[in-house]
Amino acid sequence: MPFHGGVVGVGITPGLNTYSAGRTISGLRAVAFGASSKSFYTMKIDNVDMARSNIRIVNDDGLISSYGRVEVRN
Repeated sequence: MPFHGGVVGVGITPGLNTYSAGRTISGLRAVAFGASSKSFYTMKIDNVDMARSNIRIVNDDGLISSYGRVEVRN
């Protein structure tokens, strides 16, 4: 049974000069790609306090929450 729900964080890092083709994971196949100025990674967040200050999740009232919209600052 696939996992559903939960909270993830997204981080931004400097990009690489090249990206190699890779294997297929969960139906997604990595393809070769050229240089990129930025890259990203995802991480599991057990609670909103684990999120770095440039990423936060807020509810409809704009308060920090474990669900709602993701806000990212550059």
